[in-house]
Order: sequence, then C-alpha cells, then structure tokens
Amino acid sequence: MKKTFTQVYSQYITQKKLNASLKKKIWRLRTHRFIAWNDFNKLTSVISFRLWQQYNHFKKYLVKPVFLFPFKSIFIVVYLAITICLYFIYKIFHFSSSFFSKPLPLSSLQAEIDGVSFIIPTWNKAKMVTDCVKKLSSILEIESPKVKKEIIIVNNGSADNTIKSITSINSSISIRLINLPKNVGFASAINLGVIESMYNYIYLMNNDMIPTPTFLSSIINFAQAKINQGSKFFGISSQIFFFDKNKRREESGKTYIYPYFGIIRAGHIVNSSNLQDPSPTCYPGGGSSLLNKHIFQKLGGYNSTIYRPMYCEDLDQGFLAWQYGFPSYFVPQSHIIHHHRSSSKKLTTDPSHYLFKNLLTFSLKNITSFSLFLKHIFYFPILSIIDDHHFNYLLGVLPIIPSIYLYKVRSLKYKYMHQDTSLFDFIKFEVKNDQF
Repeated sequence: MKKTFTQVYSQYITQKKLNASLKKKIWRLRTHRFIAWNDFNKLTSVISFRLWQQYNHFKKYLVKPVFLFPFKSIFIVVYLAITICLYFIYKIFHFSSSFFSKPLPLSSLQAEIDGVSFIIPTWNKAKMVTDCVKKLSSILEIESPKVKKEIIIVNNGSADNTIKSITSINSSISIRLINLPKNVGFASAINLGVIESMYNYIYLMNNDMIPTPTFLSSIINFAQAKINQGSKFFGISSQIFFFDKNKRREESGKTYIYPYFGIIRAGHIVNSSNLQDPSPTCYPGGGSSLLNKHIFQKLGGYNSTIYRPMYCEDLDQGFLAWQYGFPSYFVPQSHIIHHHRSSSKKLTTDPSHYLFKNLLTFSLKNITSFSLFLKHIFYFPILSIIDDHHFNYLLGVLPIIPSIYLYKVRSLKYKYMHQDTSLFDFIKFEVKNDQF
C-alpha cells in the first residue's frame, strides 16, 4: 500500500527525533566515559604516587640489613641487656611482694567531698591564664554553693606579666598564686599545687582551658552519687572540646590504651555516639579532671623524674589507680574547651617526641606479665632499627631505665586488683567489667 505524504513526513519527523535523542544519549555516554576514564587515570596516578612514596620510604630500610647499623645495634644491645636484667630482678620482688602487700587504704572520711581545689599551672601565657581564671571564678561563684572552692595558680617561672594579671582579678573565690623562680615542669608544678591545696579533692586544669556552665555541678553530682553508693574512685574527667569546631577532634576526655608491637599506646574515644553517658575511662587527664587528693598523694603524685618535661604522668597515675582497684570515670555532661597544645608550642622540640618517648617509659614501668615483656624485647628493637624516631625514643629512655624500674618496684607496695594483661586492652576490659 502506497504511503501518503503525511505518513512519510510523520515517519521522518519521528525518526529524526529518535536520532536526535540517540545522539544526545551517545554524547552523554561519551561524556561519562571520558569523565570516568579521567577519574580512573587520576586514581591510578594517586595510587601509583602513594605506592612510590611508600617504596621510597621503606627501600632505605629494606636494602640495608641489620649489620649495616652498627651504631644503632650497640645501643639496642645495651638497652636489651639492662632491660632484661632489671626485669628479672623486678620479678623476684614481685613474687615476694605477693605475700605481704595489702590493698591501698582509703577511709570514708578521705572519700568525702569537703571542697575542691582548682590547680592551674602556667608558663608565659598571661592573657590565656587570666581569661581561664576569670571564667572559672565566675562559674564557681554560682555553681555548687555548698562545696568549698579555691583556685591555685602555679606560675612556672613566667617572664611575662602573669603575676600582675592574676593579682588584678577580683573574685569572691579564694585565688592564690604560687610563684616559682624557674620552670620546673608540668608534673612538679602540679605536685606543688597539691601540697598547697586545702581540700580533699583537686581539679587539675590547663591554662588553655575554658570551663563552661554546669561543668562543675555535673561532676560533683556524679561523684556524690558514687560516694553515696559506697563506691570509691580515683578521678572523674570532663568532656573536652576544641575551640575551633572545624578542627578534627583528637581528644574527648574518655581515654583508653592498647598494645602496639610491644609498646603501650594511648588515645581518646572521639566517636560522639560513645560519649553520651557516664562511663569508665582509662585515666583522668591532667588538664581537665577531678581527683581524690589522698589517692593522688598515696600514688606519689605525678612522677616528675621519669616523665619529663610533660606527657603520660597522668596516664601512669590513672593506670596504677586502676591496678589498685580505684576506677576513674568520664562525665560527658561536664564540658570544657581546649586550645590544644598551646603551651607546648613554646617547646623547642616537637611535643610528639616527648609523648612517644614517655609512652615507652610508661610501657617499661607498667608491663609486668612475661608474655607482654617478650613482645616488647622482640618488636621494639626491630622498630628502633627501621625507624629513627623509635631509636631516638630509646636513646631518651636509656639513661633513666634504672629509675623506671625503681618506681616499678615501689609500686608493689600495695596489692594489685587488676593485672596489666587485662587493663592494657582497656576497651575490652570495660566491656567485660560493666559493673563499673
């Protein structure tokens, strides 16, 4: 049947539209293919570049056998010889102490909250510490009126106008200033403040912290509830936030530790879903925590001999308190704002060097089980050989190993309620011991 002109024209138009639609689809597919191919090439380049970076980082270690490190090997052998010898001497003391050691005593009177002494060490941060004290005193004047309070600022040899700034603050809360002729370090400054404090409980606060309303009442209410239940504790941590909300969160106040190739590492849980309710924490941080002063002093205060110039002295105390049966807690409703590491920026050495060096010190002091000790003497020498940072930590710790083991033996004075093998994987320990 012969088609009419109208039918032919209509078919032509329909085909033309289909062709145009197909052309658009083909063009889109080609565009997507080009974008996908371009992305694939970029991804391949990134992966190749990263692999190339890793290759360059590790090839200097992989092509050099151990015998090409005579300088390192000498120090590593000395480190191992001293550590192994002192460890077995310690084990003799550990065995004998099991017959006469007793639990750390704490009377109900010493557990009561008769007041809180706020201790703030500072060094050349006049404006920052002044802002901190002003904000703190204004909150303390309102919150928990039945609790006695005082503020103690330990001026750690500051050369700026810290003295003038602090003495000009007007407050109904007692503010005392301890002036030191030189910087004695964080731990020693805290210990001096504790000696001068009047009350059973101390709240340690960094000079770069700004408390928020209800930070104290939240902690006091939680602490009083624990005391009323007859539960004894060492410390309670506030929740920490950074001033810069866009900055990646690195600390929260809820801490944990974990084993890492024979060394103990520490960290903060920063997932907000795990920071909703009060819960146990591995150690109360030395910049935003309430501590029982009697336990603090029974534990010897912050160790300023082996943890210098800063970092891990709070970890050591909190861990030891757990071993003696005194838990620490994290109260997320108590908020405090932190200028992260603003004080440590004045140090000439990278603060992370002191942190990891002192984590090695902590590991040596607190690893007691033979299995963990074997892992340490096996893995750490390897890390020291292939990585210069770990070797520098070894050099920093080597002269004080005898002092570390001396304090390790002294810690046997009281009976351990929890062993290192369970506490070192703290997250698993917390899950298993939900009675806390």
